[in-house]
Amino acid sequence: PRPHPHFGLFSPVCHLPSFSLLVIDLFFSPFFTMHIKVGIIGFGMASRTFHFPLLSVHPDFTLTSICTSDPQKVTAFLTGVQGTSTLQQEGKSKMAHVKIVQTPEELVQCEVDLVVVATPNEYHLPLAKLALAHGKDVILEKPVAISADEATDLEQFARECGRLVVPFHNRRWDSDFLTLRALLQSGKLGEMREFHSHFDRFRPTVRDRWRERAGPG
Repeated sequence: PRPHPHFGLFSPVCHLPSFSLLVIDLFFSPFFTMHIKVGIIGFGMASRTFHFPLLSVHPDFTLTSICTSDPQKVTAFLTGVQGTSTLQQEGKSKMAHVKIVQTPEELVQCEVDLVVVATPNEYHLPLAKLALAHGKDVILEKPVAISADEATDLEQFARECGRLVVPFHNRRWDSDFLTLRALLQSGKLGEMREFHSHFDRFRPTVRDRWRERAGPG
C-alpha cells in the first residue's frame, strides 16, 4: 500500500480503537506536500455544516465527489440556493467541478484519496469497508460503529487493507473540553469516581428523520 500521508485536519491519524488520538488541526505539517482528493458519502447536516466548509476552504484538500440520495438538493446547495454563511459561500465558489453520484459504489470509483462517511449510523461499517477495500482512507462520523464488535471488525479490516480509518471527534478539541481535561489531570478536584454530562435540546414535535428513530448507535 502507498505510504500514509500526514492529514493536517485529522492528525495524527491512527487505526482504531485509539479514537482519542484524533486531532483537529487546521494547519498541515510543513513537511506535508500531498494534495488530498476527497469524496463525501451522505450530505446531511454534518456534511453541510462541518465537512464541506472545512474541506472547501483548505488549500490542500479538493472535494471531488459527493454521494447523495438527493442530487437536486446538493446541486442547489452548491450553487448557492442553500447555505449562506461566509465560509460556505467561499467554499461553494470552488465547487463547480464536484461530481455528484447516487451510489457509494460510484463514489469509490471516482478519483479520491479520502472518503468521508456521514450517513445514518447503521451504514458506517459497510460503507467504511467499501472505501477501504478500494484503497481509500476513511473519516467516519460519530459513532464509528454501532457496537464494540463492529469497531473491532473495522479496525482489523483497515489493517488488512493497509489503510487508515479515523473518527471525526471534532468536539474533543473545543476549549471547554480541553480546560476540563486539564483541570482533572491537575488533581485539583481530587479523585473523580463518576461524571455526568449531557446536552439538552427541547423540540415540541419529533421530526421524521433517522436520528429520531429507535436503533443502535
